[in-house]
Amino acid sequence: MEERAEKAAQKGSKTERWCWRLILLVTVALVATMAALTLLKYFKHSNSSRVSGRPGPIVQKYSEALQLSMQFFDIQKSGKLVDNPIPWRGDSGLRDGSEEDLDLSKGLYDAGDLIKFGFPMAFTATVLSWAILEYGDQMKAVKQLDHAHESLKWITDYLINAHPSPNELYIQVGDPDLDHKCWQRPEVMTEERPLIQINTSFPGTDVAAETAAAMASASLVFRKINSSYSKLLLMHAQQLFAFADTYRGSYSVSIPQVQIYYNSTGYGDELLWAATWLYHATGDLTYFKYATEQNGPAFANWGSPSWFSWDDKHAATQVLMSRISFFGTKDISFAENMDLQKYRETAEVFMCGLLPDSPTATSSRTASGLIWVIKWNCLQHAVASAFLAVLYSDYMLTSQTEVLYCDGKSYKPTDLRNFAISQVDYVLGKNPMEMSYLVGYGSKYPQYVHHRGSSIPADARTGCQDGFKWLNSFNPNPNVAAGALVGGPFLNETYIDNRNNSMQEKKKRCAGRRRRRHQHQTFSSCTQTPSKSLAFSSIPKGMAAEEDVELSTFKSQLSQTQEIWKQEMEERESQVDVLQKKLMEVKVCIEGSEEDSKKELEVLWRRVKTTATLLTYLKSKARLMAVPHLAHTSCGIKQLEGVGLVDKDGTPLSGWSRNVDLSSFDSPDEDTWIGISKQHGPLDEQDATYIGELLKSVQMVTDVMEALVKRVVLAESETAIEKEKVTVGAEELKKKSIQIENMSLKLEEMERFALGTNGILTEMKQRVEDLVEETYRQRQRAAENEQELCRVKRDFESLKSYVSSLITVRETLLSSEKQFQTIEKLFERLVAKTTQLESEKIQKETEVQKLMEENVKLSALLDKKEAQLLAMNEQCKVMALSASNI
Repeated sequence: MEERAEKAAQKGSKTERWCWRLILLVTVALVATMAALTLLKYFKHSNSSRVSGRPGPIVQKYSEALQLSMQFFDIQKSGKLVDNPIPWRGDSGLRDGSEEDLDLSKGLYDAGDLIKFGFPMAFTATVLSWAILEYGDQMKAVKQLDHAHESLKWITDYLINAHPSPNELYIQVGDPDLDHKCWQRPEVMTEERPLIQINTSFPGTDVAAETAAAMASASLVFRKINSSYSKLLLMHAQQLFAFADTYRGSYSVSIPQVQIYYNSTGYGDELLWAATWLYHATGDLTYFKYATEQNGPAFANWGSPSWFSWDDKHAATQVLMSRISFFGTKDISFAENMDLQKYRETAEVFMCGLLPDSPTATSSRTASGLIWVIKWNCLQHAVASAFLAVLYSDYMLTSQTEVLYCDGKSYKPTDLRNFAISQVDYVLGKNPMEMSYLVGYGSKYPQYVHHRGSSIPADARTGCQDGFKWLNSFNPNPNVAAGALVGGPFLNETYIDNRNNSMQEKKKRCAGRRRRRHQHQTFSSCTQTPSKSLAFSSIPKGMAAEEDVELSTFKSQLSQTQEIWKQEMEERESQVDVLQKKLMEVKVCIEGSEEDSKKELEVLWRRVKTTATLLTYLKSKARLMAVPHLAHTSCGIKQLEGVGLVDKDGTPLSGWSRNVDLSSFDSPDEDTWIGISKQHGPLDEQDATYIGELLKSVQMVTDVMEALVKRVVLAESETAIEKEKVTVGAEELKKKSIQIENMSLKLEEMERFALGTNGILTEMKQRVEDLVEETYRQRQRAAENEQELCRVKRDFESLKSYVSSLITVRETLLSSEKQFQTIEKLFERLVAKTTQLESEKIQKETEVQKLMEENVKLSALLDKKEAQLLAMNEQCKVMALSASNI
């Protein structure tokens, strides 16, 4: 246990030594908050899903801080710099990625180092995109929107090139160990720049999902500016999300060397974060379902808010999902809407914890009200919380949500905005140190920032090793890292401006396990017990520590007893010396009778022998007590089957007392008296008194030794039992861990099976619906057929009655046959008459034909006469004309 504790301490110190990293991450959160506060906004009520409001007057100090913060993106750039506004920066990292035929020259360096870490860089892009989407108008008002677009594209260009295929993503450029052995400007670095990637064999769900979130959010930013680039970003985002979800696993597990710098504590929050951004970017309800009913119960931590950071996106996801709740969405089920409300309720708990006078306010604050969670990079939680608070405040105002209830007490959106202002004002100088923690802002700010490019003069000719003189220099940085946000104050609100004060001078990311645990503690109480796994792992260590303390106490008592024995033996030896001196005096002073002298000499001699015998007994007893098995035999301790260890009185081990009762050692036992009497004969009263007192002392020491031996045996037995329990517990924990892993694998298999089954069930459902519809149509046809059958029956009845009537008519006709014969005769007569009439008709027709022929002849004659008349008429006209001419 002690060795493990020592190794953990060594590992923790190593982690702290490299916990330097968050300047850019916290700066981007500060940029977002500054953008929100730059303009005083007069909100108008609107049902729009965009944070709206007509611009008000510009707040000068926030405008200046925003412009200053944006400069830090230029300071951190890698690659071929165009229109470079930073005079002490130049081109660098131009060959990054060339060994894999990739162009990874762009991107941003991490903090004051020269490494490109994909995980925090993607987080930077996501938060910057969010700030542009919500507060682009404010940025535009102070002429920083184009700068923000350019800085964002510098990152996304790098991320696109780092994703050469759907299931492959390069997540790091450079070797941190090599980098930390040098102190040099990025423009002159010459060391190797190896690449690290994740793929299907070495998955990294967390970093892949964060990169998907960055590209999805950036696609929204560039949608109206550059539609083709926006579509490219969205394609990469969807591919990366599918890769992250299909091949699940933390990149810290797949690639252990990254744990020292940006260790990830889980990937569930990144999956929800990415799915939420993809829903906003595409409107596809598949992503919404993913973040609610499908994976919300497993990953969302509803009801347990946590601090927003590059490693924990829960709080930000809750606020982003609350945006949907505020402004509404269509076509969601009741279950999905309930999950959406859980996101919003958790976001409200987070907001209530931020408000200083809320009944549920977090105690993680300094005396001046700054949110302070951990000593490493304490400002990261303050500015990130301020950003979420001002976002939520604006969502409430835009959606006409007037009140936030915190455990029965109501607050307005302005209360959240005032909290955000208090955090930003603290950073800008309204603090006990009366200094700005934003480099370059105001008249008093940190001068010794832990930053390579800032600490080395631009014209200095230094290499890898000789550059450390600038790190250790007592002079302020020659180049101002404008816009950098340092780590922040201690809990007592003091700050040490020193380049080697890596805890406060740089943005600490502290990826080690020890501080990561603090970053993920429950929001409402920063002293809450960590996860159950941590609690379990601490139990055996606590037991062992307690056992070691108790055993060491017994050993201490035993050593003290041995010291007492030595002192007692020395006293007895001194008594022997005194007796010998008295004996000599007696020999010299013998003047009485020889008989009295002999008696007195015999008494003295008996006392000397008795004392020597007892001293010898004590020495042998002490030697026996030093040997465990001999001590057991001497004390009468033995092993009985079914009982265990028992003492000489038959008392089992469980009944032994832990305390030594000295009152039980006052008188020697009877066997001891008998032994001494036999050895020395009858004793007079004086000898008996002397020997009795001596024997009492010896017996007390002996009994104390035996009692201590019993206590040691008892302690060893209990220690062995506890160690066995610890071993069993550890084995049980291993078994449980294996079971949990197996259950996780089975759960993943069940999820995949459920997804497949869901498709089959959907298909079967469609088939059943088709069958139901066909059955309905058949029932309608059956009803129609039944109606047709009834109509046929009615027609058959009518036909039957008609046939009956025909039969009746036939009978009537048969009875009238004679009448028919008479009629037949009359018919024959009628036929003859008709024949006669027809012949007459033929004659008449012949006559008519003749008349018609005559009529034709008369018509022809008439026509002839008319022609003659016309000819005569024409002659008359000619003659009249001739007469007129004459």
